[in-house]
Amino acid sequence: MLSKRVHSTEDTLLLAQLREGMRFAFDTLYEKYKADVFNEVYKRLGSVDQAKDVTQDVFIALWTKGSVTVIHNLPGYFYISIRNNVFRLMQRQRKFVPIPDLLIELKGNSQ
Repeated sequence: MLSKRVHSTEDTLLLAQLREGMRFAFDTLYEKYKADVFNEVYKRLGSVDQAKDVTQDVFIALWTKGSVTVIHNLPGYFYISIRNNVFRLMQRQRKFVPIPDLLIELKGNSQ
């Protein structure tokens, strides 16, 4: 479970190696966290296929952003990344309407 994970010294070392472009560091982080990330996404979406897609997006972002961004709390990074990716997916599927858009829509319907 991702919420029970604590950023470790090993995570810090692997993230430093990731910033240097070392693929094995990414592979190690992927193997360590993939099940936790998938489970967190699946709890929010309830779809195996969508959970696989979002999990892939989360790790692609780690690979691309991890080389330029200093991450101090990897479980926290994953939590935020999962949340943002799930919201983007829901918005693309029109299951999520941002509050300002919802207020405009409701105001338009009441007139």
